[in-house]
Amino acid sequence: MPLVFYDEAEMIRVDLASLEYAVDLVERTGLRIHCNMEYSTFVLAPLLICERIRSGIVIELVERHEIFGKSDIHSWIAEAAAKIRSRGGLIAMDDVTPTALERELIKTLRPDIIKVENRDALAEIRNAVKGTPVIAERIETGRHAELARKLGAREIQGFWCDRQAQAHAGNWMDAHASLAKLASSSS
Repeated sequence: MPLVFYDEAEMIRVDLASLEYAVDLVERTGLRIHCNMEYSTFVLAPLLICERIRSGIVIELVERHEIFGKSDIHSWIAEAAAKIRSRGGLIAMDDVTPTALERELIKTLRPDIIKVENRDALAEIRNAVKGTPVIAERIETGRHAELARKLGAREIQGFWCDRQAQAHAGNWMDAHASLAKLASSSS
């Protein structure tokens, strides 16, 4: 069933269900888990989010910005981010671009991680957020990966990474037998 993005109550329900699953994964694996979330959920349900936050959870705020027409939104975002961090969670901004709104959000939110989809904007954003880890998205080839690293990305994600992981999954799963069991029990 497709998501109804304009229905705030439905998106809060979906985002909190995703967060529950992310918490379960963190507790079972000890890995850092990113959980995508709408800005509207982030500011409208901070207490529900905070009671679920654990160390290892990264709330990854997605790039839809319709909520920014509301007054006081920047202060609500800063308060919610402080509460998340007080519980050991981290904040990531997804698909950051060098726009005025995104620059303002970076100042307000002080994200722990920045994710950049547009490789052409990577260097500009990297320079603007000195000290903040940057993840380059949409890495489709080894050349993209090399370029992203040269431009300052600390981590990468994309189709090329998936292919590399798939090629090495058997060896990795053998070395991490408890996670292999988890993967097979969830499929």
